Amino acid sequence: MFVISPHPPSTISTYSTEETTSSGNAKQMSNSDWPPQPPEGAKPNLNDRGAAEWRYQRYQYQQYQAGKQPGDILPFEIWKKWRD
Repeated sequence: MFVISPHPPSTISTYSTEETTSSGNAKQMSNSDWPPQPPEGAKPNLNDRGAAEWRYQRYQYQQYQAGKQPGDILPFEIWKKWRD
């Protein structure tokens, strides 16, 4: 399922918070993560271990396919709050 944001793209293109810019954030996208790859394996059930990470990887890949740059893609923690 894909949810359309009620916010115009210019208001959601870049996210920067202390949480997402810290060097200790394991989910922060680095140059070695670009371009993102599609998730591997079958789509897990929502409550399965790793389901959120699989879906986030799919989100990253879909955004990349749509021409987005790394700064246009929500960090994992923000994406996870946004999609819930």
